[in-house]
Amino acid sequence: MDGKSRRFGILSINWGGFAELDVRSERFRWMGGARFAAAGVCSLLKRRFHPVTVYYLPAANDSSNSQAHPENRDSSGDHNMPLSAAANGNGIALQRSSNHRFLPEPDQPIPSGWTQISGNFWCIMVLNHSHILTNGIMFPEARFHDGRMRLVLINDTLDLQGHIQLVRDMNSDRGLVDTTYMKIIPVLAVRVLPAKSSMTYTLLDGEPICCQAFQAEVQNARFQILTCADTELGSTKTDF
Repeated sequence: MDGKSRRFGILSINWGGFAELDVRSERFRWMGGARFAAAGVCSLLKRRFHPVTVYYLPAANDSSNSQAHPENRDSSGDHNMPLSAAANGNGIALQRSSNHRFLPEPDQPIPSGWTQISGNFWCIMVLNHSHILTNGIMFPEARFHDGRMRLVLINDTLDLQGHIQLVRDMNSDRGLVDTTYMKIIPVLAVRVLPAKSSMTYTLLDGEPICCQAFQAEVQNARFQILTCADTELGSTKTDF
């Protein structure tokens, strides 16, 4: 893990299945929004699972973090955007920086208090928002200013029926919940270490980055984001 660069993202990090689906969909761009369905068919026909070790620092159980993260507000009371810091490089590529709140340096071991999960996964997602697509609601309760990310682990028990149900859930107002093949964990920081390199894609905010292993955390008050707070999608209100 000798990388020296750092990237900032606003939305998500996708590794594995969903990243592959997104990249494959580019060949169907002429189909418009239907390109994801076409790429999804390809994914259904050939699901690949990858051995990975994931370390994460769990977030507190309470969902109200405005008091726990007072730096999320400026002097006017407006929300500042907590930002996912993602990796870029041959390994975990994060600059040495005193700005890290929870992450160890790339060449340092995981500190106490973190949890380790190892296994074969179809997809790993780290989300800093409520949606994965315009109409794909993952976490209706998620807010940019809540100081946490949602770690989504989809393991090798995902079958065809589960894959179809996952797509349905993503297009519903209720969002995602834990299943036999999917675990959703609110986290403050995460490190992902694939067993092999260059075997799938990693996307940061939908753009490919040249890395496999990465680590990420929320960086508070890095940007000012203007959104329509009262935008209503279906029956669910969101500040995304």
